Amino acid sequence: MTIRSSFLWFSCALLSACVSPSTLAIQGSSLVSGASGEVQLEQVEGGSWMVSVALEQLPAPERIGGQHRYVVWALLEGEVIASETVRYVEEHRAGRSMLVAPERPDRLIVSAERSEHESVPSEFLLFDDALTEAAER
Repeated sequence: MTIRSSFLWFSCALLSACVSPSTLAIQGSSLVSGASGEVQLEQVEGGSWMVSVALEQLPAPERIGGQHRYVVWALLEGEVIASETVRYVEEHRAGRSMLVAPERPDRLIVSAERSEHESVPSEFLLFDDALTEAAER
């Protein structure tokens, strides 16, 4: 193998390892019909997936059934594979969250929760979106 072909092979290997993030727009449920957001999915080293969520036009969680926080849930085939509390900023009516999932989730839920120790989403679903390639922009 020549130096030139070695360099080309190495460059191609590096480029194929770098996958650009997928970005999806999401809309709030009837509980928060004016809310919207954006989800970014990116495969990271080791095969895990970083899921970044930015939400806008959210009421305070206390206004949704007296709950105390918002939680993002990443699901795969109906099972929760990762969750994280949303950092909510009331004066901006916005929230952000980032979590790492062991596999690429196929569904994302944002719910209002009373406790940070929940293992499944409550019935207060603000967002419930399929994370399919067809929804990517």
